[in-house]
Amino acid sequence: MNPGKGIWFSILLLATALALVGGLTYYFNRKHSTAAAVEKTAVEKTDAEKPKTEKKDIFEIIGVWFAAHPKGFGFFVLLFGVFALFGAVFNWDWIFRGPSFNLKKIEGIANFFGRGFARIYWAICAAGCIISGILVIILA
Repeated sequence: MNPGKGIWFSILLLATALALVGGLTYYFNRKHSTAAAVEKTAVEKTDAEKPKTEKKDIFEIIGVWFAAHPKGFGFFVLLFGVFALFGAVFNWDWIFRGPSFNLKKIEGIANFFGRGFARIYWAICAAGCIISGILVIILA
């Protein structure tokens, strides 16, 4: 099996996890916005005095972007759900085929329980992503 075949799917899962972290960060920061606003002004004053030498990693940049654009996070989760649903409906091999029996991966679920069960499970997870994306877009 070609090891790079499912790399795009892995990248999508990683980006979705990062988006989820960014969205949750935004939600909890917005919930406590008055206290955060008071703390932010105090932090900005102390940050202005510090030299700007530290680099931000990509995870922090993505989290900040999704925190600033909650509807973008919702669209990302919605698109991932639609993409995953197409994978389940059209039985894409690169999602369900692999040598793994690790139940944390969809290919392991397909190998252990059967491909039909894995497709149903994947479709249910995709529907959850679609519903979550729509709710984030509506509530943001």
